[in-house]
Amino acid sequence: MEIEVVYYDNSNDDPPSLESLEEEGFSDVIFSHLREVKLKRYLRTKRGMRLIKLILAKSPVLIRILINPLYVESGAFKTLAKLSKFQQASPKAKVVYDMDGSFD
Repeated sequence: MEIEVVYYDNSNDDPPSLESLEEEGFSDVIFSHLREVKLKRYLRTKRGMRLIKLILAKSPVLIRILINPLYVESGAFKTLAKLSKFQQASPKAKVVYDMDGSFD
């Protein structure tokens, strides 16, 4: 199974319901068929980082998360390093930062 998330909101403000993406709120959920995730026009926000963290922690057969940022920022490599430290349910999971939009 593959999902695609496209970000349209270009606001970096996180809503009050941000805690709804906390991993603890999904203790009984497993994305057991999720193999690939594409995040298009990704904005590095707290909400977006928590979504990725949740997907990595709850997807035991995940192969990769493809991230296409809305714009390339100076912190892109720091973001990738931070993402690589998140707990992963799948030992095969890779996070790929697509700087040039080649996976469109």
